[in-house]
Amino acid sequence: HERISKNPDAFQRNLDMYNPQTFGLDEAWFKGKEVVDAGCGNVGAVLIRLAELGAGKLHGCDVGSDFIEKLTENLLRAGIE
Repeated sequence: HERISKNPDAFQRNLDMYNPQTFGLDEAWFKGKEVVDAGCGNVGAVLIRLAELGAGKLHGCDVGSDFIEKLTENLLRAGIE
């Protein structure tokens, strides 16, 4: 996860894995929804993609706190507060 977060190309490949087809739902379905990414890790690709798809409120959780700093950096870089 640390290497993915540090490498823009790897991060983009990870992010590109998540799209409406991956979720099996119409893109408009996410607009305004409140979503939880359980096991978000430090990359945050699912949270970023869901924000791009219009999710209204995002929650990321993981079992430990080690990922919070890097996850926060990735979300802020993507324009998510």
